[in-house]
Amino acid sequence: VAMAVSDLHAPVRTPAQSSDDEQLCPPTSLQANYAVCDELTIGRTQRIMLSDESTLARGGPHMPPIFNFLTLIVNCHQDASADHSGKYRVGTARPDVIFQPVHKLYGSQPTLVVD
Repeated sequence: VAMAVSDLHAPVRTPAQSSDDEQLCPPTSLQANYAVCDELTIGRTQRIMLSDESTLARGGPHMPPIFNFLTLIVNCHQDASADHSGKYRVGTARPDVIFQPVHKLYGSQPTLVVD
């Protein structure tokens, strides 16, 4: 059954945040600039997050505990030449890193976009 796009509605409510979530993902601060995409959260420690480069590189005791569970970092600004040991300091996590500068995708042929 086909529906008109105007008939589709995204959920308006985001999940209630428990005190456990508050400890895992405290509000952003000068030391930790990040946002959790609640609509894409599939578990307590399985979340899609957006973060700036300096937060991922800073590390230290001010990092929210959720950063200890990172499994993947997608760097949408730099290519693989920016990769070096210790680039990201995200607690106990040892995430995989993908470098795919989105500004270089514009005008690329499909074979250059998909590796």
